[in-house]
Amino acid sequence: MRKTVQKVGVALLLLTSFAATAQEEQVAASSQAMPAGFERVDPLSWNFRLGAGTAIDPSVFWLTAHVEAQLDKFFAIGPTFQLGFGDLTTYSLGTIGPRFTLPFSYFEWFMGASAGISYRDQSNINFVNFVYEMNTGFEFYVMKYFSVGAAIRKNWISSNVVGDVTVVTGYLSGHF
Repeated sequence: MRKTVQKVGVALLLLTSFAATAQEEQVAASSQAMPAGFERVDPLSWNFRLGAGTAIDPSVFWLTAHVEAQLDKFFAIGPTFQLGFGDLTTYSLGTIGPRFTLPFSYFEWFMGASAGISYRDQSNINFVNFVYEMNTGFEFYVMKYFSVGAAIRKNWISSNVVGDVTVVTGYLSGHF
């Protein structure tokens, strides 16, 4: 137990130092003015994403929806809903977790992790499992409140039959 607490403490310390360094770089970068109309909205805002793509291993058409509260320039939290439609299997996943963002002018790179529940209908047999999800991706701002992007998601489902589902999606985002 003590080693776990130490590991969590080290991870939080590294995350804090990384955020402080990124914030210093952001202050330095803020002196370079962006063209009008492309600034990110106030840090305390809402983000909405709708995406479509495919699962890599089982050939499944995949839809994603993501709603989150942007708490500051680097951190947001919210639920993600994923639906996958295949020939024999349908996936429904609902997760919630944080997303960390590194903004660079018109471009943002992000990474996140979440946990939740998965529902799988395979040949009219239903399975409910726990799911862990990690993702990374990027966004390009095309207008002040809208961006386009892509993400890769790795969903680990607690099942002996389906271990994980890797998904690649493109999406549209709104930032309000």
